[in-house]
Parts: sequence; structure tokens; C-alpha cells
Amino acid sequence: MYTKEVLRILNQHNPDVPIYMYLAYHVVHIPLESPSYYYDINSDIKTHNRRLYASMMSSLDDAVGNITAKLLEKNMWDNTIFIFTTDNGADFSEYSNAGNNAPLRGGKFTHWQGGVRGTAFITSPLLPSSRANTSYSGMIHAVDWYKTLSELAGVPVDQTGPVAPDGVNIWGALSSGGPSPRTEAVINIWGNNSGAIRVGDFKLYRGFPGSPDGWVPRANLQNTEVQVPKPCEEKPCLFNVITDPTEHNDLSNSMPDKLQELIQRYDELAKSEVSLEESGLCPPPPPNGWPNAFEVNKKSGYWEPWAD
Repeated sequence: MYTKEVLRILNQHNPDVPIYMYLAYHVVHIPLESPSYYYDINSDIKTHNRRLYASMMSSLDDAVGNITAKLLEKNMWDNTIFIFTTDNGADFSEYSNAGNNAPLRGGKFTHWQGGVRGTAFITSPLLPSSRANTSYSGMIHAVDWYKTLSELAGVPVDQTGPVAPDGVNIWGALSSGGPSPRTEAVINIWGNNSGAIRVGDFKLYRGFPGSPDGWVPRANLQNTEVQVPKPCEEKPCLFNVITDPTEHNDLSNSMPDKLQELIQRYDELAKSEVSLEESGLCPPPPPNGWPNAFEVNKKSGYWEPWAD
């Protein structure tokens, strides 16, 4: 459905007029389901949920291929920047038991690297040919795409709200492979006692990092969750995610000065935390919440419009 709508728009679009499209497919996501064709072509995968997961990915692959083919047909590809990115790490919890973030720790619903170090790629004839088939290890946050794409389009964004955008323009770094202009990232801040930030090579956890925790073996996707004692709740944890990307070695005891440095930065950032209610971006919920939303979800299994 999403792909058909994109193709309809592109068919009617004047190639000489710039266009921005944001396409948020529901796959890969629970509920795990796919057309039988895609399930059949993934018969080499024996674990049922993992096979469904791969089948959904196969359908997404075809959908993206159809869109890029249309951009080529319309002679739009030569001036296109195509970004493909996830919003979080894979889910290997009880909800799906199908994702795999190996060798990273944790997954969706967590602040661990397996939950927040997302997979992405960018392709464009506007990038230097020397950058083709290369990887980039600099720090990038999802909010950076807004600033980057807006400035590429010649649209200023610094005065578009009560505070400046959080993002930075990363196009120069991606084009050259040089250092990222981003040096720190807020993973999440819930007051002074729960959240995570990264500053340089180091990542601080304060409070519960989320669940599921542990590391998923590549070879076995049945009962994959490997539990460890709940860390970071009694005292903050510190990891060097460059030298220890799998987050096995808590440095909070061996590097107390670095720990205090990140705690201080966390506290500074927490002072500017703004709740959704305080932001005024969404209407406040009624006193009793949105009961109809949950009733609709129970019947259909999806979050969808629930109010007239």
C-alpha cells in the first residue's frame, strides 16, 4: 500500500521540481507476518519467527527496489539522496524472539548499544565516488538528518522554533569520511536518575537501561535472551563503546574521574529537559487518558486512529 502510493506520487511528479518524501514502512515489526511467497523463498531459515522476520525484510527489499526503479525511470535518481535507516535495534524479547543485534548488547526497548546503534545506509550520485561501498564510524544521531537535509535543500531551520534544532549538518563528514561534527548524543533523559548519554567514546547509564539485556548468540535464535544481573540501578555504569562496543566492561570503578565528568554533563543536559506537555506540541490528554485507543488496539492488534 505504501509503495503504491509513493509510485503514484512519483508518476505524477514533475522531475524538475524538488521533492522530499519520508516513507515509514511498518516492516520489519510485530506482528510478524508476510505473504506466503516471501515465506517460501526464505525456506533455508528453520526458526519460524526468524523466517517470518526475514520474509518481511524480503518484501521491504522489493518495495525499495520498485521505488528506486521509478526514480531512475523518471530521470530523478541523479539528483536524489536516498537514506535507509532503522529507528532502533532489533527486538529479541518475548514479543517476537526474531531479531538479532549480535554482537551488541541488548535490543529494542533498551539504552544498550543493541537498542540504539541503528543500521543505516545512504546512497546518492551527489556523494563523491570515492565514498561508494565504504562505511562511516563517526557519531550520528537521528536528529541530524533534519538539519543536514534542510541545509542541502537551502532551507534555514535555526529560527523554526523556540530553541535551535538539536541536529548538526553531517553532509561534509559523510562526503569526506572525516570526523563527525557531533561529539555527544543524548540517548534518553528521564530526570536525574534514569537515562543514558554518550560523550566522545564514553557512554553513561543512570538507572535501569531497559530490557531485554544480554547478548544474542548468532547460531541459536531459540531462547536467545541471555540475562545478567540488573546493572546501573544502584550506581551509574560507564563504558567505552569504541574499544568495548559490546559493553562487557563497566569502567565506573576504574575511571572515576571520567564517570564524574559524564555525570556532570548529564545533569547539565537534564536541566533543559522539556516534557511533552511542557512543549505544547501535542494537545493534552483528557483526565482519564485515551481509553478508546486501547480498546481499538485490543481488537485489531494495531495502533490506529481511535477518535472522530
